[in-house]
Amino acid sequence: MYRVMNRSLFNELFRLRNEMNEAFGNHCVSHYNKYSYPYTNIYSSEENYKIVMLLPGVEPEKVNISYQKGSITISGEKPIDVLDKKDYIRKERVYGTFSRTYTVSNSIDPNTINAEYKEGILTITMNKAEEAKPKKININ
Repeated sequence: MYRVMNRSLFNELFRLRNEMNEAFGNHCVSHYNKYSYPYTNIYSSEENYKIVMLLPGVEPEKVNISYQKGSITISGEKPIDVLDKKDYIRKERVYGTFSRTYTVSNSIDPNTINAEYKEGILTITMNKAEEAKPKKININ
């Protein structure tokens, strides 16, 4: 048999979690952590790699992108929203600094890396070097 918890007990638990979030730099927020934010998809085609990252509320000038020896690092900061400074019952929105590094390949042509930011979505396209592209072999 299940019991319904007293509402004041729930409120106290939420208050305690909020205090812990503030005390530990907001590292105890739900299931989010520095390894899962921001959400990212990586695609590969014959011609290029594409990284698509969700960054709603992040200004493009607050994002840094660097590529070195097959790894691309995307870092930045999402500022705290005025509404997030209020007492809340549930908190799922993430803010603060982030940094994600992805290993893509040593066979990227670094001169072709292009980044676009539109409506909170960052898209990075990296062309594969010619030697990394699949070669079609004709039969004689």
